[in-house]
Amino acid sequence: MSMKQEVMSDEILSQQLAELSTLTRLLNTYLREVHCTPVTEHNTELRLPLTGRSLSMEFRNISAAGHHRYIFPLIGRDADGGKEVIALEPYTALDWLLAEVGAADADTITVQDRIADLRNQINNSINKTACYVLKRLQDTKQQSDPTSEYQNYTLVRSEQSLLFGHPFHPTPKSSEGFTEDDLRLYAPELNASFQLTWFAIHPDLYHEEWLEESPLKSEWQDWEHRLQEEIGAIQRSTGLSTDEIAALTSYRLLPAHPWQSEYLLRQSSIRRWIDEGKLIYLGSLGDRQYPSSSVRTVWSPAQSFYLKLPLHVRITNFIRTNNEEQYKRSMDAARIWAEIEPAFHYPGFGILQEHGVVSMSDAELAEEFTVIIRASLSGDQQRHEDWHVAATLLEDEIGRLEHLPATKKDAVKWIRAYVHVYLFPVFQLFADFGYSLEAHVQNTLIRVQDGVPTGCYIRDLEGVSVCSNKAQELGWINDMVAPDSPVLSDTEEAWKRLLYYNVTNHLSHMIATVSRSSHTEERDLWREAAHAISTHSESVAPSLREWINRLLEAPVLPAKANLISRFHQHGERPGYVEIPNPLNGFRDKKVNG
Repeated sequence: MSMKQEVMSDEILSQQLAELSTLTRLLNTYLREVHCTPVTEHNTELRLPLTGRSLSMEFRNISAAGHHRYIFPLIGRDADGGKEVIALEPYTALDWLLAEVGAADADTITVQDRIADLRNQINNSINKTACYVLKRLQDTKQQSDPTSEYQNYTLVRSEQSLLFGHPFHPTPKSSEGFTEDDLRLYAPELNASFQLTWFAIHPDLYHEEWLEESPLKSEWQDWEHRLQEEIGAIQRSTGLSTDEIAALTSYRLLPAHPWQSEYLLRQSSIRRWIDEGKLIYLGSLGDRQYPSSSVRTVWSPAQSFYLKLPLHVRITNFIRTNNEEQYKRSMDAARIWAEIEPAFHYPGFGILQEHGVVSMSDAELAEEFTVIIRASLSGDQQRHEDWHVAATLLEDEIGRLEHLPATKKDAVKWIRAYVHVYLFPVFQLFADFGYSLEAHVQNTLIRVQDGVPTGCYIRDLEGVSVCSNKAQELGWINDMVAPDSPVLSDTEEAWKRLLYYNVTNHLSHMIATVSRSSHTEERDLWREAAHAISTHSESVAPSLREWINRLLEAPVLPAKANLISRFHQHGERPGYVEIPNPLNGFRDKKVNG
């Protein structure tokens, strides 16, 4: 993105960057989902036929998968065919695009309400983004030191540096429910860290579920025991009797995000359990936790696991609680991975296993309390290795990123290494076991070593799909998961999800970013990726070769329609569109680096 550079305050610059990054995302989603015609010229007029307007756009970078960059301002022509508007303000361009989307809707009664609702979420996202960018600019100028030694860990810094978010979402950083004060306390982008809050819960109300022989179960119980000792010391100092303390220590402990606890304590159904003595609010306890890029998942160096916490805040598409279907899918995917892992060997690649769930058994309240316990990287890996969240590694809106290649020769090496350590094992898992990973860029951790990717971990098993026919063939149904398990899927649906998350979403994002960092034609990098994939297919089993052939020969790829789905208020169940497959036509063609 680019505008005439002027000396301006950090506040003005951060607001401008937030507005233009949002407009870039809205333009790219509109071109993908509504316009549906590939961009080929650096100067293009985009007609908005239903509202009679047009936008003249100049492209800085044209991307085969739609990750375009623009030279702003846009030039607009209004519906009356009047004079051109030079330096079209970002908010005006946003409103024109939303009006065009709304004009296609047959439900004219509610369309204005839906436009207003989406506009409010866009404003929310812009304001949050501006806040995060402002802090980055100020920290850079002041050369601010991290507030904790753990924020020197590359991965912690990466988790807390995703400033702009999903490149194909109209509201990538919206978080409805968080106030400005909440952001300062809890936003990873502002380098937050905090203690968890805790509830003591009567054993009759407590629910837990663990993988068999999970090492994290005993670690969790040890952690719980240490906290109970801390609680006992606090209670003794307040004058409780030995019997009262003994009764309390028989209760089980449930962690909660501090914001979530405040929310829960306002609910009448929670107050009922508290009044009955079945639920006791204990306040803040334990070590400081560092929120990850997902906002609600946290980690502490004192533990070897992440906690995926429920948070009744609408982040992008939906409120981030952990309902029964979600945690059951996660645990069933975890059981299957536990079965696969001993037989699946791919150097540098792994999955961060989800080991258990702790919650309360009240069906109406469970999703507000359910916590998923996930393995983390080891302390040595965090301290001594260069790990990054892929989404942050590839976010280049503020300057060039130091870890990305700067020349065409290095870009070719990077592409080969990335495909090897990430894409090949993902497809191998699908071919051998029907296990389809939702390895989008925020779910993927990448290790960089000597200038190239050398390691990959995938996390968050909630989005995994397992082909039902493969599960049946391998004897997993009934023995390991129920026939109606939410993790089971039709093969073609699992394949579509694999293509979207791993090629349309992840691979295309990486290639577009590396193209910009190395000043290399994106088409050349897609050709190199296709060559690496094609060459790999020559040495693999026929089962994998079949799926690689399908990938390389497919004329189109599936893409989520986040703009249209969000406009129609079913963002949690998005529709799909098709985009041209940039790998198609490049089989066995190599780039000269």
